[in-house]
Amino acid sequence: MMIDILDDGEFEIFRNGKKYSKFTIKNDEIDGIYEKYHPNGNLSERIGWKEEKFNGPSERYYPDGTLMSKSYFEMDVEVGRSESYYENGNPETIYHHDKKSRLDGEFLKYYENGNLMEKGNYSKGKPHGNWTYYKENGDFWKMRVYRFGNLVKSLRKPPE
Repeated sequence: MMIDILDDGEFEIFRNGKKYSKFTIKNDEIDGIYEKYHPNGNLSERIGWKEEKFNGPSERYYPDGTLMSKSYFEMDVEVGRSESYYENGNPETIYHHDKKSRLDGEFLKYYENGNLMEKGNYSKGKPHGNWTYYKENGDFWKMRVYRFGNLVKSLRKPPE
């Protein structure tokens, strides 16, 4: 199937009479913010584009409009802080990427009830340092110590 090249400008695509997507064409490419919609009309995703690559903030939403995730891209590379959320709005994960899109820095994962499940750090894409794990009720479960991806120690009792 061949698609005609579009003139520069803003475009909205409709399916079954409902808005499906919205974007801007510049020099025959999507340039700027691309938006996609759920069948109910609520925003599904919003992401920046530049030179046919993800570039800028990215957000995804559940059909009810609740934020599902947000992250940031630099020319197709996910960098910086990323967050994901449960449908109830509580955080699911919070983590960071370095300029090479490797996990780097603090990593947090939560239970759907909002309690912390695990907390640790990454260095150049590998677990590094103390990782603490919790039960769903918030009680300590275990701790693991990593050195650049290698498990060094595992504890079942809280450190004193």
